[in-house]
Amino acid sequence: MTRIKLSLLGFSFILLFTGCMDQSYEEIKNQRTQIAADSKDGDPIVIGIAWRAADSDLFIAGVKLAVKEINQKGGVLNSPLHIIINDTESAFNDAALSPGARQEVVLKIANSFAANPYLTAVIGHSSSSIAVPASVVYQNNGILFLAPSATNAKLTGHNFDYIFRTIPTTAETGTQLADFAAQQGYKNIAMLHGRGDYEMELADAFATFSIDKYTTNIVYRRSFFNNTIDIVSLVTDLKNLQKLDAVFIASNSRLSAKIYQQIRNMGVKLPIIGGETLDTKIFLDRLMQWETAKGIRKSTVPTVFNTSAPGSQQFVRQFKQEYGENVQPDYLAALGYDTVNLLAHGIQRAQSRIPVEVAVALRYMDACKGVAGKYEFKHNGDLKSKPLYFKHLVKNDYAYEQVKSVAAVNEADMDTCNDIDRDHDTIPNNMDACPNTTHEEIGHGIILDGDKKGCPIDADKDGVADYKETCVDTAKGADINGCPHKDEMDGKL
Repeated sequence: MTRIKLSLLGFSFILLFTGCMDQSYEEIKNQRTQIAADSKDGDPIVIGIAWRAADSDLFIAGVKLAVKEINQKGGVLNSPLHIIINDTESAFNDAALSPGARQEVVLKIANSFAANPYLTAVIGHSSSSIAVPASVVYQNNGILFLAPSATNAKLTGHNFDYIFRTIPTTAETGTQLADFAAQQGYKNIAMLHGRGDYEMELADAFATFSIDKYTTNIVYRRSFFNNTIDIVSLVTDLKNLQKLDAVFIASNSRLSAKIYQQIRNMGVKLPIIGGETLDTKIFLDRLMQWETAKGIRKSTVPTVFNTSAPGSQQFVRQFKQEYGENVQPDYLAALGYDTVNLLAHGIQRAQSRIPVEVAVALRYMDACKGVAGKYEFKHNGDLKSKPLYFKHLVKNDYAYEQVKSVAAVNEADMDTCNDIDRDHDTIPNNMDACPNTTHEEIGHGIILDGDKKGCPIDADKDGVADYKETCVDTAKGADINGCPHKDEMDGKL
């Protein structure tokens, strides 16, 4: 079943959809900017969410949790976030569709968002094949776009103003995988991968880096079309290879799980490595079935989401409280959650909902941390260094490690993404002399300029806020009421 949830401002959506094609892109951008500039406190900040059906994975669940938490705390810039979910892109993967029909699916989704002049940003698209063409629509229409799953280099290759990704590129994943394989001592590797853009890009990056830097032997490499693969034949060839240390797989999570299952059924006990598509329930369930037994060399899955990290553990608790104790958030849930908070972070930092101003704020922000690690952007919208975690089973739980060749990130001194204004007084933490002012203090007024910016108003500078004072003109040491101490008064008698 497909569904499109329209904005509260749906009538404007419909009106513009029928007439927007008569406008130039510049006019559309100007209209969007003017609407954002004219918005008032309480007007919803409208965000599009583009993904496949919610029951496919937990990405939308992560998005909704972040939106709920932000709105419960008063929203962003005193305004609630309002999301429009379009989950119709599952149709893109229909094998019966022609390339032209697939392109139509993409453009229909992207244009449905572009037609809404109240929209500030779009988050999502579940693959690079959808996100890359959609990004052109968002750039032309002045919509901020944050892509949490698009790893293809083409997404940011044009240096667009409005486009960001919140996950490492495929090439970066491939090189870190090569580092990890070398660190584990894998010298002879077999490679099995699909022929899609993602699979080929990941396999090429891994192979090139492994051979050039570590003189790894790629003793067997076979590619396949996902819809015509003969898994039994593929694995039989593997079983006959000698001096093999590991098997590299790059395919979608469902097919990767089938290949893994067949490898184990035929008695091959080698470790499996691959891309982030292995970090999904369908593949990890296979690991749980096999790799708790003795004699199986542990497979490893790269991920951005370390569930043992303190910030991640809190997110896991919140997620289970929202969706049930048996629902374990995956990396897509974490990326959905983080990307919403990252957008809110940019809006707070820009003190604006105007898309281009939020884009500038994101591009030049200091690094912040989310539940899936560090976020900091290059000028083209890619992430700066983001080390992956490599997880493997230890008994019935996962252990995490990182490659030694990639510098570990110290997150201790980073602000949490969207914790830019902890006391919600509209003054960012880095400019706030009193970043933990209470709601009561803010209600009675705070200092808006100078070295005490963000602190409760204290006209006589005696250390007691004016609204708490009995003696408002005391200039020196005062008691809790703002009045001179008794010994000072006695000396004046």
